[in-house]
Amino acid sequence: MALKVKSSDTDESSDDKDSKTKSYITWQFKKFMKNANAKGFDKDCRQSSSSQSKSQDKGKKDSRDGEEELVESKFEKMDEQDNIHTTYTKLYKVFKKREKLYGLATKMLNNVELEREELSTKFDEANQIIGALRFKNNFVG
Repeated sequence: MALKVKSSDTDESSDDKDSKTKSYITWQFKKFMKNANAKGFDKDCRQSSSSQSKSQDKGKKDSRDGEEELVESKFEKMDEQDNIHTTYTKLYKVFKKREKLYGLATKMLNNVELEREELSTKFDEANQIIGALRFKNNFVG
């Protein structure tokens, strides 16, 4: 006889939150990559050589504008990375909390199983004592 814990109610709401958070992170990351690629950055977030040569050819005024845009895009990138980091930190905390809850639930289940085994042993001992008393009563009576 195994003890079953009904956790589907709590798991559904937390799974829904986890999936929403995961989709939000994915959306933010795709948005970040789309913006980075549109502004002439490669995968390592370095400005590609073609966009560097184009900005050098446009003159000093255009280069200042390009530098300002680059600085702005770096600040935007830092903000997005900070948002991603914050979201991952929250996810990690939720994971650790669930891990602790799982550990506690497992420990409680083990304790219940041990208590059940102890009760079963005591029940068997009581049945043996009752059987011995009945046997003794048959000889006396």
